[in-house]
Amino acid sequence: MSRLARTLGIVLALLLLILLSLPFLISANRFKPALESKLSASLARQVTIGDLRLSLWAGGVTASGLAVAEDPAFGASPFLEAKSLKIGVELWPLIVSRALNITGLTIERPRVTLLQSPDGRWNYASLGGAAAPAAPAQQPADQDALDLAVKRIRIDGGRFSIGKTGGRRKPLALENVNLEVRDFAPSAAFPFSLNARVAAGGEIKLEGRAGPLDRANAQLTPLSFALEIARLNLASALGEAASDAAGTAALKASGAASGGHVTVNGTLTAEG
Repeated sequence: MSRLARTLGIVLALLLLILLSLPFLISANRFKPALESKLSASLARQVTIGDLRLSLWAGGVTASGLAVAEDPAFGASPFLEAKSLKIGVELWPLIVSRALNITGLTIERPRVTLLQSPDGRWNYASLGGAAAPAAPAQQPADQDALDLAVKRIRIDGGRFSIGKTGGRRKPLALENVNLEVRDFAPSAAFPFSLNARVAAGGEIKLEGRAGPLDRANAQLTPLSFALEIARLNLASALGEAASDAAGTAALKASGAASGGHVTVNGTLTAEG
């Protein structure tokens, strides 16, 4: 029995040694050109990521930064910037065949700018469009496999700025935005959930299903949702639309959107 225990101990020690050595044996940066190219093609925006590093404790690969370019019609500043990106991967294919099979993406504390033009079009409308940026698809020298079938996309602790191009009023800011999209597929409906805090006062919870993605105009993507807003500061939320507004409001509602038309049914309460 003691011999079996010693054998198991040696095997476990060897496995632990192999796992601890993996970050030094596998260069995650070999996947960076292909990953940037795949993400850029999927979003129809230029995507730039920082250095990649294998992190077993994080369950995959981490990137030191992430940036998604803005729609040129809305300016040159990035649409999204984040200091770190976690990429969940299947470790066994990575170890055995150097294949980066992605299971999820987690964007940590990003800053996202949402802008609406005078004609009503939003800067996110062109995300995922048919026209991808003109960036050459580079592959690692040894042609490592890259599977971009993402099962879950998350934003943790984000900050969203929502405003209008040329608007004089300070944009509405959402803080501590947590967004999760599961089983994402452009050609099918997928579930999502979001919760956030309005910087000027208020809390938002939203969940539902969206899709299939309208690649010509993401604004037209159909969706169904349940929405809950609590303690919303009306003066900050309505802004230029109702400059004399005051007080707080709460809303519990459900609704749907299709073809740019939104229907909402619920209960609105307000005071002050």
